Amino acid sequence: MIGLTNQLPKKKKESEGGNNIQISSDNIGNVATWLLDYKTYGENSYAFIDKDIWTAILESRLAINDKVTSSLALDHALGQGGHAGKVIGSMYGIGEADWDSLPTIIDICNNETACNAVFNHNVASRAILEYNDYELIRTRSDEIYTILNNQPNAINILLNSAKYKPLLQANKTSSYNDYCILTTCTSNIGQNSNGSSNEYGGIQVYSFCKAGLKYTNVDNTVTVLCSKQGTGGYISFSQGNSTESGTRSQPYTTTNYTVNKIVKNVTVEPGNNTYSNSSNFPATATSTGVINYIPI
Repeated sequence: MIGLTNQLPKKKKESEGGNNIQISSDNIGNVATWLLDYKTYGENSYAFIDKDIWTAILESRLAINDKVTSSLALDHALGQGGHAGKVIGSMYGIGEADWDSLPTIIDICNNETACNAVFNHNVASRAILEYNDYELIRTRSDEIYTILNNQPNAINILLNSAKYKPLLQANKTSSYNDYCILTTCTSNIGQNSNGSSNEYGGIQVYSFCKAGLKYTNVDNTVTVLCSKQGTGGYISFSQGNSTESGTRSQPYTTTNYTVNKIVKNVTVEPGNNTYSNSSNFPATATSTGVINYIPI
């Protein structure tokens, strides 16, 4: 069915390829020309329009080793009943693993040796993550998401992929209660004051706050990036005497966080603090948290 292993020099093991269909050197040249035509003109190319040629491209080892067509070739191979381990194992420069024992993409991702080989390989990692319209990501499997979170290269590919990068939800101030790739977030601060004065004296009340941020990991543990906080103070004075209490200058700082991982949800807790002494001049401060994420 698939001649993945015979269009380029063999690697170390015969078992790392497809079905050992012999492809002539002339056909290798043809496939290379067709592949270049597709990479130049996309779906307007004759290589794509002629379905026999397109099938020959997808069933070639040239396609499975090219980052532009690797996911398409993988999707085609698996759609024809191909063995995922043998297809991935045919990639040039892929690490060693028992590819013959890994017939599905899920099997590969659940195998530490194979998973490390895949995500340390520029083309294989894209093929795995992008095949069949990102089927691996749509599994909603906490086990798979845990593996991807342990592979920084995998997350970077997703963040910069043609499918997910345009879906970035930027500078959102509300919580998101579903699976997403949480990229970055910010805990902002707020402050306010209130008071009154006359020739006999006066009072000035100050209030400060900081927004809270947390997210739920795929193992259901909760990571608190910053707790919601608030404080305040005042100064009162009369006939040359003054009284001071609490905090009268901003004690908090705006904090930026880089997360870059798949999470189950992310919670924004807006800062809100009212501070008052016994006077009738309370001060209320508010602040927002900001999150950037890609829904999956």
